[in-house]
Amino acid sequence: MSVKFVKVSFFSVFFLITTSIMKNSKKTNNLERIHQKTIQYTIPNTLIKQQTLIICILTEKIANILSVQKQKIYITTKCLKHLYDKKPAAIYDFILLNLKLILKYPTYIYQNKPGKRANICFVKQIKGINFLCALEIVKRKKTKNFVVTVFPLKKEGYLKGCALIWSWKDGTPSS
Repeated sequence: MSVKFVKVSFFSVFFLITTSIMKNSKKTNNLERIHQKTIQYTIPNTLIKQQTLIICILTEKIANILSVQKQKIYITTKCLKHLYDKKPAAIYDFILLNLKLILKYPTYIYQNKPGKRANICFVKQIKGINFLCALEIVKRKKTKNFVVTVFPLKKEGYLKGCALIWSWKDGTPSS
C-alpha cells in the first residue's frame, strides 16, 4: 500500500482554505475559538496561557485497532502555538478547520519511527493533499492521548520507515 502524493502549491492550498471557510463560515469550532482568544496575533515564540483541549473522541473501530482505553484526543495550546509559528497561515487555518476530520476518519494509520515522541501517525487525504497528524497514544488509564504535530505530506520520504497498521481501503491492514 502506498500513499499518493501531489505537489502542494500556494493556489491549491488557498482554494482548500477558501472552500472550507465558506462551508464552515456560520460555525466555529473550539480550536478556532481558542486560537482567537489565545494565539491569534501573538509574536512568534512568545509564551501563552497553557490549556488542554479535547479535539474529538476516536471512533470505536479506531480505538479497537489501536488497543486504547482512552478514546479522547487532546491538543495543547503550546502545540497550537507551535503550528501557528512554524506553518504558513493557509496551512495552519486549514489544519484548524480539518483536524477533527483527520483524527476521526483517517485514511491510513501508521506506526511512527522509533525514537519519536509520537508513536502513531494518522494520514488523511483531503482534496488530493495528504495531511499527517502525529499522535502520542498511551495505553494506560490515567494518561491522555495528545496531538504532537500536523503537517501536509509533500513527499513519501517520511512514511518510508513507518509500518502501516490500518487502511480505510478495506478496513483491515494491508499485507
